[in-house]
Amino acid sequence: MQPDYAHQALGPSIRLDLAYLKDRKNPIKKSVLKSYLTRLNLADVLKYVQLPHFEVEDDEKKPPKTTPTTNGNMVQKQAVIAANRGPPSNCETIFDLLQEVGKDMESKSKVHSILHIIVDDTCGSQDKHYAPHTNAAIEACLKPFAGTIERWAWKKPDICLDTVFKVAPKLRRIYLYSSGNNMVLRGWAHPNDGLAKFKEVCPLIYT
Repeated sequence: MQPDYAHQALGPSIRLDLAYLKDRKNPIKKSVLKSYLTRLNLADVLKYVQLPHFEVEDDEKKPPKTTPTTNGNMVQKQAVIAANRGPPSNCETIFDLLQEVGKDMESKSKVHSILHIIVDDTCGSQDKHYAPHTNAAIEACLKPFAGTIERWAWKKPDICLDTVFKVAPKLRRIYLYSSGNNMVLRGWAHPNDGLAKFKEVCPLIYT
């Protein structure tokens, strides 16, 4: 992957657009992504972050740590967790790296605000076994930027609005993607717990 230096002549980049990775078939190493973000010289406030689905792999496969049980046997706890968890999430990796890059550069502050989130959490419907990020994972990804997001386009069908509200209570526009589930649609339309809790939001719903 090649960094885009188009905006660096004018100063730090105010956007992170990885849409060109949409059709990439091979996983990207975490160290490559970190180097890319470092060289981009991102501003501390980003206009938008756009992430397609792509796979990330750790640079080193660390041996699983073991913990003794009461009967003295050694249980490879982390190996079991890793096997169940699957490969690293591209979103978790990117949003974590946005924090790490700033910490590693003394002259640069880390990204603390993202105004527009654009995430394709559907894998383009090409992988029948693909599972979108859980609500907890989405909250963990965006917690460092909570309260700064104004436009939401996380393409996950039937997303929970409580999750969105926790990290983006000041939304002005939200793009929602529906599978046609009437119960979810009624929840979105609820006068207290639905879209009404966002005081200034303009919703757009896709089915």
